Amino acid sequence: KMQQGLLTQPPEYTASQYYARAVAQIDQGDYQQAENYLEQALLKENDATYRNQLAVVKYRLKKYDEAIAEYQKLIAADIDVAFAWNGIGNAYRDWADDRQDKEDEYRQKAIEAYQKSLSSNEKYLAAYSNWAILLESLGHRLEAIAVLDQGIAKTWSEELESIKEKLLK
Repeated sequence: KMQQGLLTQPPEYTASQYYARAVAQIDQGDYQQAENYLEQALLKENDATYRNQLAVVKYRLKKYDEAIAEYQKLIAADIDVAFAWNGIGNAYRDWADDRQDKEDEYRQKAIEAYQKSLSSNEKYLAAYSNWAILLESLGHRLEAIAVLDQGIAKTWSEELESIKEKLLK
């Protein structure tokens, strides 16, 4: 005789199995499902990689406040600090576009986050390019070039050189 209710409970996965499922969902572009799996993984194990991915997924879902909260947990744990501050900068930059009432405040917070990213790792390339591109979009071309020059001096990056060349045209 078969047992009643055998499949009424969803299967239990380990944290790493939830994470693997999340990554598969990210690869398919299903960030909503990935978010769910990552949150399940984090309930089982407080892992920096899971949290890192969750922050990125929440950012992709435009849940900027939640993404910022996840990045702040990484910073508090002193994990991937430059990456996390850069992510906070990106979240505030993009959130500013959705919130005209907070546009200037959020853009300023984005700039401050990029600066904090670079104060934790002066060679963190993405923060230089994101900061410069934001400044340029706000009409501050010379400031953007100065940020790129600072980044080029610290990283000798061809990527930053190429962004600078575009701004000089």
